[in-house]
Amino acid sequence: MNEYRNEIKDWFNSRIYGALKLEWGETPNDYFIRKLKLESLLVLFF
Repeated sequence: MNEYRNEIKDWFNSRIYGALKLEWGETPNDYFIRKLKLESLLVLFF
């Protein structure tokens, strides 16, 4: 069940979503990273 849920989550977060920047082809993952504060973004990578 968890594997199926993760597949759905990954599919949803990697598709282009019309409510976001459609001209950029922005996905929910892209939006999340774009809206993060710089300090939070640095913590994710280090």
